[in-house]
Amino acid sequence: MANIRNSASRHTLERSGLRLIEQFDYKGETHDWFEITKEEWKGNYSKCIFSH
Repeated sequence: MANIRNSASRHTLERSGLRLIEQFDYKGETHDWFEITKEEWKGNYSKCIFSH
């Protein structure tokens, strides 16, 4: 979850493999909801470990 106005957080979440699922209101602020499957996470994690 990230506040819609925080573009740095959104960019970091997307670079880590999370996908934007929806936007929702929480206490009067619009937030983005992100999601990643276990398989997607494993794929991204192994790329990070072995790319160095």
